[in-house]
Amino acid sequence: MTYHQAKYCLDLNHIRWSLVEGIITRKNPHDAPTEGQDLPIQQITGVEKTTVQRVSRSRLGWPVTLFAVGLLALSAWTATISWLAAAPGGVVGILFLVWGVKRIPARTEIIEAYRILTPAGNPDEWVVTGTIPEVAGFIAGVKAELEAKEKQAQQPARP
Repeated sequence: MTYHQAKYCLDLNHIRWSLVEGIITRKNPHDAPTEGQDLPIQQITGVEKTTVQRVSRSRLGWPVTLFAVGLLALSAWTATISWLAAAPGGVVGILFLVWGVKRIPARTEIIEAYRILTPAGNPDEWVVTGTIPEVAGFIAGVKAELEAKEKQAQQPARP
């Protein structure tokens, strides 16, 4: 599938990328408006497709599980007095326990990405994550600039 060239994009890691006048700018969400990293298109040797692993863990897994255990203990204590009063707490406690235990382990996602190859610097900083149309269009724009750079380098100098 072909994508229209784009000069700006926001990848899945919320990093803003822009390609203006032959310079790629990479900005993190915490960067100020005038900050960021710049990379001239002349320093780029190519673009390769790669994959990135993203590990995510639910922040509510452990707290909900501990709350459920406490609720079940309270329901068990209430059951010694009246099982009818303990039943709603026990049902809710079991539901919360199942929901929380399912979210404790970390989930790993494999995401397709594009690495902008450059001889200098950290190569992991120049990875555009995602295959959404916005990112694919940005990569198409970078590839078009690279092709234009190669054509310009192949043309003989005019006297």
